[in-house]
Amino acid sequence: MAAPLKNNEELKVVGGNYAVKVSGAMDLQWQLADEGFVTIPGGSFTGETSVIVDLPKCTIKIINAGANTLRLKVVR
Repeated sequence: MAAPLKNNEELKVVGGNYAVKVSGAMDLQWQLADEGFVTIPGGSFTGETSVIVDLPKCTIKIINAGANTLRLKVVR
């Protein structure tokens, strides 16, 4: 897994299926092209969990995370 992404940090992704592991409550957002960030469908988490997310080429960031972190890794 990649280094943890912390509250309000941004990361560019190349697109594809990603394993996502969150340590607690947060919202996962994406930015497509030059538009603003919006929460991705199914991207609001209420506690620790792991999921597979299909992402396009975009920039992601987490908000409302406090001290929680997100880790992700390409699976395909």
